[in-house]
This record gives sequence, C-alpha cells and structure tokens, in this order.
Amino acid sequence: RAASHAGLNFCKGKLAQYQNDIVLAVNSYNLARKDAVFGVSALLALIEIYVNTDGDRFAAKAHDDEDDDDDDDDQGNEDSTYHQAYVSADALRVANALNNEISQFEHLIDPATTLRVKIVRAKLLLAKLEDKRNNCDQAMQMLIDILDEQKDYIPALLGMAQAFLIDGQHTKAKNALKRLTKLPFSH
Repeated sequence: RAASHAGLNFCKGKLAQYQNDIVLAVNSYNLARKDAVFGVSALLALIEIYVNTDGDRFAAKAHDDEDDDDDDDDQGNEDSTYHQAYVSADALRVANALNNEISQFEHLIDPATTLRVKIVRAKLLLAKLEDKRNNCDQAMQMLIDILDEQKDYIPALLGMAQAFLIDGQHTKAKNALKRLTKLPFSH
C-alpha cells in the first residue's frame, strides 16, 4: 500500500530528477499527479522537465521514453535560438496538457505554489516557437507582475533574464543576472 502512495512517488520522482534519471522521475511524478496534496507539485515538476532549459538532458529523453498514446509523426520545428532547439513540439504539447490539468487543483493551491504556477506558465510561453515576440512580451508581463508582488523573487528574476535572452536583449539579460548576484544569501 505504501508503494502506491502519492507522497512516496513524488519523493521518488524528485530524487530521480536530481539523479538525472528522468524516465523514472516522469513515471513517479505521473503516479503522484492525481493526488490532492502532491498533484500540483508533481504536475509542475513534470512541466519543468518537459520545458527545461537543459532540454538535451531532460525533455528529449523523458519524451522519448514515456509510454503514452502520443504518436511521433511530428518532430517539431527546431530553432537555433536559446534553449528552444531542445524543446520539441511534442514536449510542448505534453507540457500544455499538463498545464491544463493544474486547473482542477486551483482551489487547493496555496500562495507560494501560485507563484510557482505563474513561473511555469511564463516558461511555457517562452518555449513556444510560434508568435515568439508576443509570447515573450506576455511572459515578461507575467514575470513583472510577480516581481511587483515580491521584489526579489529569484525564479522570476531568472525568468526575466531568460526572456531577455530569447528576445535578443543580451545586455538586459546580463543586468538581470547581475541583480541576482547582488541579492543577499539566505539559507
């Protein structure tokens, strides 16, 4: 009975993700994603795997090895810009479906997790190949709204730097990262 507990599967998924065993991580998170307590965190972890900036390690391997009813006839458009070459159209489709699943847990999400959901949704916008300029602007606006709530929220600052890189504004990305380095360390 303990082997099927969502909390155990979520922890197995997190451990496997940190050990770069992405196939086991995806399988474990999939077992935990329908739970009321661990479901949102498992869904967010799955989305981050599929739309990770280190997609060569995560998204491609996880998508190739996952056993679901996706067909592989669409290889996706590859773009040579920052990190998007690694995010295939299939991985984006799966990530968007997982994002839609989060809506069934909206009433259970606490404020800290709400920020994580917003960050992941901004990353999804940045990963889309079509209408890149508009998606980048929408993602930046989402991240600015988060930074209005919490001035030094590190995932939002990092997301802004990524958005600036994707938009081709390398100096602004560098300045956003400098702002991160000036933040006081807190454990």
